[in-house]
Amino acid sequence: MSNSARFFFGNLTLLALFNVCIPVTALAAGQQLQASGMKSGPYTLTDDMIEARASEYVMRRFPGEHLIPVRILSGVRNPGTYYLPEGTDLITAVALSGGLTPTANSEKLHWNQWATQKSATLDLGDAVAEPQKQNPKLGANDILMFEESKPWISNNTVVLVSIITGVLSIALGAKALTK
Repeated sequence: MSNSARFFFGNLTLLALFNVCIPVTALAAGQQLQASGMKSGPYTLTDDMIEARASEYVMRRFPGEHLIPVRILSGVRNPGTYYLPEGTDLITAVALSGGLTPTANSEKLHWNQWATQKSATLDLGDAVAEPQKQNPKLGANDILMFEESKPWISNNTVVLVSIITGVLSIALGAKALTK
């Protein structure tokens, strides 16, 4: 392994000890990493990186830990692929992805299990209420998707009504000025 790769993964491991979920694409782009004011080598985790909403994230508790990919595709603030330690449970994965969006339905979580080729619909509320029974461990390549409710009026409709209202206001104002 080259010195630059060893330095990169050494700093990545150091940050992971603080249970920081790091956006991988931001790291690959060479951005700075800073965790709550602490610096680790030249990398610092900035608010800009968090707002960039990278599509891949890594969470590691200690060096050499085996990570599995889990895809959280809808209903969470930061959807994407998460590389998590083996044995990570459902609640932890949802928390690492930023929690639910306001439109997500916590009672309709679709969980596709790669290893068994099975699908299940879970209620996140049950998992929180009874974590020993309802909080399953995720496996490699599992996919999680929350159903999301659709708004009654779309953003496009609001924009269209705003434009029409603006045009009518200008036309009526011009007509009033010409009298």
